[in-house]
Amino acid sequence: MIRLLGIVAVTVILISGVPRSSAQSRSTASSPQVSLEEAVQLNQVAGRLYREGKYREAVAPAERALALREKALGPNHPDVAESLNNLAALYRAQGAYAKAEPLYARALEIREKALGPHHPDVAESLNNLAALYRAQGAYAQAEPLLTRALDIAEKVLGPNDPDGLDQAGLAMADANRGPGSIVTAREIAGFDWTGTQLVVLSACQTGVGALASGDGVYGLRRALVIAGAASQVVSLWSVADASTPALMRDYYAALQRGTGRAEALRQAKRHLLQQPGYAHPFYWAAFIPAGDWRPLDATAFLLQKSAP
Repeated sequence: MIRLLGIVAVTVILISGVPRSSAQSRSTASSPQVSLEEAVQLNQVAGRLYREGKYREAVAPAERALALREKALGPNHPDVAESLNNLAALYRAQGAYAKAEPLYARALEIREKALGPHHPDVAESLNNLAALYRAQGAYAQAEPLLTRALDIAEKVLGPNDPDGLDQAGLAMADANRGPGSIVTAREIAGFDWTGTQLVVLSACQTGVGALASGDGVYGLRRALVIAGAASQVVSLWSVADASTPALMRDYYAALQRGTGRAEALRQAKRHLLQQPGYAHPFYWAAFIPAGDWRPLDATAFLLQKSAP
């Protein structure tokens, strides 16, 4: 599916793009880095038009972004597969399934060759292609793709899953009414949050889970990674109600200023520990960042301000 932009209840920010680097020179307009940065901007334009329902208008910038990535990275790079998925999603939204299918299929082929047959991104491509077939009522074609995607998910979780993904979860507002109001980490792992740039879970102990030998910790953060979130902020112990809102306000303010995701959290922590009564690490050290450390796209916050 196309990578979109927005913020949801658990502070999920969606955005498309390739890694941005300031270390490489921009001295020549024809350099691959400049082309990739232009592709990022074009993807952002395509994403904005997609959100506005202007699917036909979004095709041109998405096609241009794809062309730039192919030229700079070669035809078999995983980022090219991402652009193919984006363009396919635009055609699918218009009901142009015949145009979407070869794009999804090529993205799947690239990911299988570049990342291996059991990579989570391959499962994403399988799901995309299966969804296209389901939309056309071609269930016999969708079923084997979904079966294979499920097999990959099971391999990612490991053959000896200690049920840590079932022991961690998010309690909704009416969780006291029964288990149906709790979303488990296993359920989150099944979500399609591809393109999600940041998820912040500011509640208590959202970064803990069951430890499996050789596999690491099974919990919410692992579930978010499997679901497609590029970065996460989670907590390692029960956090204080008094200090956490202040820390998060500073964190989001730093993100809005264009500060990198990891650096923004560091600045928020430093500011909190300088406040009277909050110098002890208990108040500010519980939260840790993981994943992509770079700044968010400012458009995300502009969309939030305009939302009803």
